[in-house]
Amino acid sequence: MDAISEVGKLGLEGLMERANIVFTSGYRFKGIIDETCFAKSIKAICHCIIKFNYQLNFKTQDNYTWDASSQRQYPLQSIVTADLDQGFSQLCKDSFTIFDKPNSEPMLFTLIKNTSELDDEFIISQSCNHIYVDARSAEVIFNNIINYYNALCSQDMATANDIILKTKALRTLSSDIVIEQCFTENPNANHDNNIEKIVDYPIIDFGKHAIPMNTLDETLTHYRKMPRAPLIQYFNVDDIINSCRKKHPKVSKNSVICAVIAKAIYNINVQEKGVKPNHIISFKMLSDILSPNLRQKYSGNYIAFVPVSVNGEKKLEEMANDINNRIVDFKKIDLDTSIFALTEEAISNALVGTADEPLSFVVTNWNNLSFTGTKNFLINCQSIRHQSGVNINPKDTLGAALVNRPLFVISFSPCGELCISQFPSLSSQAVNDNLGEHLNAIFL
Repeated sequence: MDAISEVGKLGLEGLMERANIVFTSGYRFKGIIDETCFAKSIKAICHCIIKFNYQLNFKTQDNYTWDASSQRQYPLQSIVTADLDQGFSQLCKDSFTIFDKPNSEPMLFTLIKNTSELDDEFIISQSCNHIYVDARSAEVIFNNIINYYNALCSQDMATANDIILKTKALRTLSSDIVIEQCFTENPNANHDNNIEKIVDYPIIDFGKHAIPMNTLDETLTHYRKMPRAPLIQYFNVDDIINSCRKKHPKVSKNSVICAVIAKAIYNINVQEKGVKPNHIISFKMLSDILSPNLRQKYSGNYIAFVPVSVNGEKKLEEMANDINNRIVDFKKIDLDTSIFALTEEAISNALVGTADEPLSFVVTNWNNLSFTGTKNFLINCQSIRHQSGVNINPKDTLGAALVNRPLFVISFSPCGELCISQFPSLSSQAVNDNLGEHLNAIFL
């Protein structure tokens, strides 16, 4: 069996090699962890994943191979710090010192502990190379590690063995097979009709937040000379969500936060860029094309970049409702699967990165519902916070085309707290800082 047959092939994963993205998910707990047992659990699960035995050899955007790698170790790293959040931020900032090494692991784990022995809070950080997994796939693997660890601590070897078998079964199915499965599951899906809807959907970037393709070479040269780190912010969002739900009870938390980001972009347009008040904000929302059932079987980059446009002059609750309706509508007909299919087709024809897209920002949601909703998710510990940080080091303009506008990660914690992190801006840190200030103005 050749490598492609064993691992599977997604065009998007070749692009991810050029974008060079390391994303880190931080899970903060209060309690006691058995470090030796947890390190053993990481190795047991990661060594089961067939794809992790290979490395991607990029040739062109429509041509790459999976080549066998040498044995990877998956050590549990450790950081001791007086400030857990500062330790997490520094880890995200320094991520490429590890992932830029030859044959580096696709996924690394770091235990961030407090210098004070009286403080029993700690962070388990999962840093991932985006070539191998998207955030949802990383979540499945993380949860398998946690469940395996819990089983070991409980001496439940039957459950531990079941988790190993489940992990060994994970595959990256090629895009054409996955697309067919997604459409088969949804009788409302019609790819030809969806293409018409995609073409006709209005998008515009009035504030010119996206960096033009013809300037990316110069932008990258400047970016590589700068220190770069994600901007990470935390907000209590219960009040703003409840306020929106008074008018629209069914609006999702995700839609409310997307509306806040869109409103921040709108305010920058009006207050700083001279755009007239009555205008729409267009952005890309990352959507998981797999059902929860398929997510447990397939591991890879199964995400679509779905355009969403909303009138930024509207009240926040109306913006949130419009965004929520857009999400409900596109999931109902598998519009995201059609976009995924069109993206894979564009990659196979080497067309990605050849035209500008008038979209002001990108947003992705990393909510781990097992972490936020399961009591004793990690045995003998309380779940405190889910946080995120992404660093980027594009290898060329093709990779930069995936990250050439503001990108936001949103994740909720059990206590109603929200973490919003921004990818480092290719333009300057000032872009991140300004967006952060405008988010503060809305949330605080």
